[in-house]
Amino acid sequence: MRVYIDICVLNRPFDDQGRLIVALQTQAKFAIQEAIRRRSIELAWSFMLDYENSANPLEERRVFVESWRDYAVVDLDLSPEVRDWAKELAELGLHSKDAFHVASARKASCKFFVTTDRRILKMGAFGDVEIVDPIMFLEAIEEITDD
Repeated sequence: MRVYIDICVLNRPFDDQGRLIVALQTQAKFAIQEAIRRRSIELAWSFMLDYENSANPLEERRVFVESWRDYAVVDLDLSPEVRDWAKELAELGLHSKDAFHVASARKASCKFFVTTDRRILKMGAFGDVEIVDPIMFLEAIEEITDD
């Protein structure tokens, strides 16, 4: 199973953990990362993750996020197909960076796109890609592995 994790999830441990939902999503993110390390889940990466991460002024966070690129089984560059899908998503109301993330997940044949961005979560899916938060993702893979 292949998954795309957006930049807000990759940075979740650095957010204020005083809010219960943030703390729960952070713990779910750690569980997802452990599954990626064990190779029971495949990670997809894209040019947009590199672009957004490079803009992070905090070196410790930037290096931490960048280290996950080494686990990716696919690393996408911008393609005409991704550009077209991103345009379609932007027309549906997504910000352009978010649109490129979701389009990249589709191009990488991901089953899931994991985010904490409520605007993206409202979409529910794009093509065959289910859009979920980290907690929903763990619930979904539990159902899949129970079948």
